[in-house]
Amino acid sequence: MQADNDAGGTDPELSTPTPRQTRHRSGTAVPALNSCTFFDGGRHATFSQTKALLSSARMFPRDIDLTLGKGHFSEAVRSLSLLHNAICARTS
Repeated sequence: MQADNDAGGTDPELSTPTPRQTRHRSGTAVPALNSCTFFDGGRHATFSQTKALLSSARMFPRDIDLTLGKGHFSEAVRSLSLLHNAICARTS
């Protein structure tokens, strides 16, 4: 996954191996979602269904590569690191 910043550069890029995928028979893995929104003075409901043919999951992913670029998201991640370091320094 790569997100671009305002100048067209990287902000940020996340790479990780895709876990082994499981194949589902058609119609056996159909999650549903109900959502309700209010606008123009009325209530509007939407019901969505998706049919998953392949799925994969990993509880504790490994071999993750995060590249921070120049942009709002990368700066937010860097500030979290500084905050974490400051808190850890006070507790040790």
